[in-house]
Amino acid sequence: MEEKAKAALAEKEEAERQAKLAKEAKEKEIAEAKAKAEAEKQAKIEAEEAKRKAKEEQARLDAEIKKLEMKEKAKADKDEQLRKAKEEAFGKNRIKESVAVKGYSLNDDVKLVDDDTETLYIEGRVLKGKVGVKGVQVRLLLSDEEKIFLTDKNGYYKIPELDKGKNYLITVLSGKETLDLSPKSRTYKNLSTNMKKQNFYIVEKAKVEKQKKVEKDTNTETQDWNSKYGIVNKNGVIQKDIHW
Repeated sequence: MEEKAKAALAEKEEAERQAKLAKEAKEKEIAEAKAKAEAEKQAKIEAEEAKRKAKEEQARLDAEIKKLEMKEKAKADKDEQLRKAKEEAFGKNRIKESVAVKGYSLNDDVKLVDDDTETLYIEGRVLKGKVGVKGVQVRLLLSDEEKIFLTDKNGYYKIPELDKGKNYLITVLSGKETLDLSPKSRTYKNLSTNMKKQNFYIVEKAKVEKQKKVEKDTNTETQDWNSKYGIVNKNGVIQKDIHW
């Protein structure tokens, strides 16, 4: 009887021990599952945080790139505006220096004519020797109107926007320092192409007048000398009308 009781007690104790072990194993399993879940949760949080930071960094980089692109674009736009402004200023200065259309102000916008447009042009220089003459008036005569253009600082003139097939006459108005021009004028019948190097050459009045004066003074001096003195030849006769 006593042995049975001991055996039952031992079995009970063993059962309790096994139950305890099972409980501990279960608790351990639960703890491990919780730890795993917590680790996964933490990993997910960290991954999301890393993704968020990566996204922010990418956004920052994109903003920096966009900022640089906008800066470069602004610089390029500014350079383009400066280039266009220089071209426009050059064109306007060239027009102001070379073209004065009768009835218009030099400050008015005058369209520059390109070679590939429907209209044509005539251009050239007014020269004194090899030097261009500034401010000389080049007159364009049409059937019903007249236009006057001025040479620029290098003697160049340009007459734009001429209609193809029409007749034109160009003359140069001499200033007080000039006497003659070569040619006197230029005529264009049925204008069909752009005319370049249509030059006019100025003869200086001062040189012409000086030459005439020298010739006149020389002739006068010779005549006066002959009439007053002459040359006595071997026969004692005064020889006049000496030609030097």
